[in-house]
Amino acid sequence: MKSTKTKLLLGILVSSLFVYLAFRKIHVEEMLHAFGQLNCWYLLPALLFVFLSLWIRAVRWGYFLRPIKRVNLKALF
Repeated sequence: MKSTKTKLLLGILVSSLFVYLAFRKIHVEEMLHAFGQLNCWYLLPALLFVFLSLWIRAVRWGYFLRPIKRVNLKALF
């Protein structure tokens, strides 16, 4: 079996390759300009819905696991 360092290095190399392939045609100046035009007020409801969704998932998993063992909602979240 490969060593942990070899697996870590291989994972970093593969991840770096795919990050490069994903962003190679992105122009940094255009991206910064787009972020400058961003209306941050739209992020607040989006973040609220993300955390609400995560909370609902945690509650659902609590109901699924209840017959086996009661798990604290904090541990599920």
